[in-house]
Amino acid sequence: PPAAPRSHPQGGAQGAAVGGHDLDGAGQLGGQRAIEEATLRQAHVGQQVAVAGGLAERAVRYARARRRQADRLSRLARQDQLTGLANRTLFHSRLAAALTATEPVAVLLMDLDDFKTINDTHGHDVGDEVLRAVAGCLKDMTRYHDVVARLGGEEFGVVMPDTELDDGYLFGERLRPCIAATPFFAGERHGALEVTASVGVAALEFPDDTPELILRRADQALYCVKRDGRNRVADAA
Repeated sequence: PPAAPRSHPQGGAQGAAVGGHDLDGAGQLGGQRAIEEATLRQAHVGQQVAVAGGLAERAVRYARARRRQADRLSRLARQDQLTGLANRTLFHSRLAAALTATEPVAVLLMDLDDFKTINDTHGHDVGDEVLRAVAGCLKDMTRYHDVVARLGGEEFGVVMPDTELDDGYLFGERLRPCIAATPFFAGERHGALEVTASVGVAALEFPDDTPELILRRADQALYCVKRDGRNRVADAA
C-alpha cells in the first residue's frame, strides 16, 4: 500500500501562530476603531452640549433685553420725558388710588404765569430749562409719598395723601415763593428771569367725590387765581 503522507507539525504550528497573530491584529484594530468611534461620539456630544449651552445663554440674554425694553416702555408710559416727573396718566391713576383709602387727600394744580411769553421771547430751550427747574423745586418740597406730575405744557399737579384742604393751601403758599426765588437764567443778553406760579387747591370732601370732581374744583380755584391777578393760591372751599 502507498505510504501515508507525512505530517508537518512544525508547519502546522507556524500556521496556527500566523493565524493567531492575525486574530490579535484584528482585535487590536477593532479596539482602536472602537476607541476612535467613541472619541468621535464624545466630541459630537460635546459639540451638541456647547451648542445647547450657547443657545441657552443667548436665550437668557434675549429675555433680559426684552425685560429691560418692557421696563423702559412701562416707564415711558408713566413718566414725563422732559422733567422726569409723573405724567398725566400716572397722576390720574394715583389720585384714583388715593381716593380708595380712608385718609384725606388734597390736590394742587399749578400753572406758571405768562409762560408763553417766556417761550416766545427767549425760545423753547429756555422754556424747557424753566420747566425742569420748577420740577426740581416741586420734588425738593414734596414728601416721598406725594405724586408730582407735569400735566402738560406749563401745568403741574400734586396729589398729597393724608392732607386736608387747609394743609394743602399752606403747602401752596410755601411753594409759590420757592418758585419765585428759583434762579432762571435766559442767557447773557436777557439775564435772569422772574417766574411766578398760580395754584389752585381742592380736597376730598364728599363721600361720592371722584377724581374728576376734585380736579374740577381745583381747576376752578386755579381759574379764579388767574382771573384775579396770578401769583396767588386759592382753594375750592
